Amino acid sequence: MKNKSEIIEESITQMVNLLQEFNFQGCNRVSRDLVTVSKFLDDTDGVFAAEVLAAAFSEIDDLVGCYEVDASRLSETRDEVQKRTAALSHSLIENEKEKIYAQLSGIANAVTDFRISTWYTSKPKT
Repeated sequence: MKNKSEIIEESITQMVNLLQEFNFQGCNRVSRDLVTVSKFLDDTDGVFAAEVLAAAFSEIDDLVGCYEVDASRLSETRDEVQKRTAALSHSLIENEKEKIYAQLSGIANAVTDFRISTWYTSKPKT
């Protein structure tokens, strides 16, 4: 049986790899699985982090599905989210609350910027 550190590291690595392929739906699935595992482990910070990640991936996936998004803007957002997601692994394992919050805040802001720019600059798909 894997311990908490192994589960977190494996999940974050999967998400980072899926982000490389722009597979936001896959990232959402992995983060939802991490929510469940974190809940079973009574890891409230893990639940919180995984829920924020799931919401971020779901939002990006929805926008890509509904709008003709600018490829460079999508890549820019993906890169920022990928960098911050990768940085979460150590912070979650070490329970570094301030660093967890900083990474999640950065992810949320990157996704919000992407949403706003998409709404104002992209055409809806028909």
